[in-house]
Amino acid sequence: MAHTWADENLFTRPTGTHAVAQTLFLAGLTVSLVHLTLILIGLDGFSLLVVTSCKGLTVALFALAAITWRHDLTGYLASLAFLACATGDVLILLPISDAFQHALKAVSVGHVLFIIVFLVNRESMQDISSVKARVASLLWSVMIVLLFFAYPHIRDADTLVTSHVIAMAVMVTTALMSRFPGLLVGLGAVLYLLSDSLLLAVQLDFEPLTGYQGVVDLVVWALYIAGQVLLLMGIMVGRPRRYFHKY
Repeated sequence: MAHTWADENLFTRPTGTHAVAQTLFLAGLTVSLVHLTLILIGLDGFSLLVVTSCKGLTVALFALAAITWRHDLTGYLASLAFLACATGDVLILLPISDAFQHALKAVSVGHVLFIIVFLVNRESMQDISSVKARVASLLWSVMIVLLFFAYPHIRDADTLVTSHVIAMAVMVTTALMSRFPGLLVGLGAVLYLLSDSLLLAVQLDFEPLTGYQGVVDLVVWALYIAGQVLLLMGIMVGRPRRYFHKY
């Protein structure tokens, strides 16, 4: 009997279109490491075209991997979510007015699409582990503190920034409550949130980060790619395996 997408994952040797998806995934991972190297060397030494291409191509390849692996609603939505994130990655680097705001809108669309993916694949309430519930509760507690106390710039910022922060928290919550492996999708969403939070803090001139631009760029990219990789891997796995079922 022919197997389906759920019978294979990145931890096996996929065949057919799944092998193509795995190649796209590895290509994206390779490009992300190239961009990481550029950050270590110093982005000022490279043209905008090179930096933008590396940054945008990474997650764009992840988008292609998602839709190549899964030919269903989840695959299509996940692919669009990754593409929206890739668009934001490019927009924030372009020498245009309000580049950050445009990038924030694109990434927010990605968050909403991820939320829909996780809701479509939501776990029944009785099957949600206590670990996931506790992490979600802790997340909202921390986000409330950051929103109203630790980040006064965010508190006083426009509606777009505040809405983006809330969307990040909702995305992580729905990821934890989905039937995807928590060690992949849940952790990936948390790392993504940390990356976005740090980037927002820099863009809003959070004083303690002043003078550490190079280090911040490196940490933001590392957290972001780690999060995206785990999200994609979790969506490719599709259903918990024996080594994920406890989480």
